[in-house]
Amino acid sequence: MKIKKEVKRFGKQLFRACFVDDQFDQKKALSLIQSVIETKPRHFVPILTFFGKLVRLETEKRTATIETAAALDKGIEDRVRGEIKKRYPQVLRTQFQVKPDALGGMRIQVGSDVWDGTVRGKLDELKNTLS
Repeated sequence: MKIKKEVKRFGKQLFRACFVDDQFDQKKALSLIQSVIETKPRHFVPILTFFGKLVRLETEKRTATIETAAALDKGIEDRVRGEIKKRYPQVLRTQFQVKPDALGGMRIQVGSDVWDGTVRGKLDELKNTLS
């Protein structure tokens, strides 16, 4: 149990050290990872694994993924981007993906928040309520 607490504490310290002006700094993260690998502190592999998980969660939180059944016009993409920026000013990246199995509509994911307005999502929801 103590090893896990040590690993989490050190991983969180590394993660907090990667922020400059409340923004995650990727270059600083890479240099910290290199210094940990060079010094090889006790339990450095689990520490870096936990640190990687924190970085992945932070990246997901700052990325919006928009899935649609067909490619969107540039104007619609810009409107969607603008609406996401209003709700999530911290979002730095938006990525649009075409998923034909959505059948229609749009699914937006920002971190752990998901809005599913796809036909596939509605059909699955209906199936679950009828089951």
